Amino acid sequence: MVAASFRQMLSVLGWGGKYSPHTTRTTGSTRLNELGFAADWIERQLAHAEQNAVRRTYNHAEHLVDRAKMMQQWADMLETWKKGANNVTPIKKAVA
Repeated sequence: MVAASFRQMLSVLGWGGKYSPHTTRTTGSTRLNELGFAADWIERQLAHAEQNAVRRTYNHAEHLVDRAKMMQQWADMLETWKKGANNVTPIKKAVA
């Protein structure tokens, strides 16, 4: 979904100006960091470029398996929130 489509959907729901596509990225990054997932996985998932030039030159790791597990846990957590099952977040702290 492109950002413009997401913005249109938010407007239809009455959330225009209150929430944005970037806010979704901020929320995801914050929650995943709070849950202890490796910062490298999160930054890679958000497609952020490595700021350290030496690391950017030598480290081309994608962490695909770990990121897939992280995103599945994120999806499971969103599903639980959607169902409104309870206030407990049923996600295990990541082992880095």
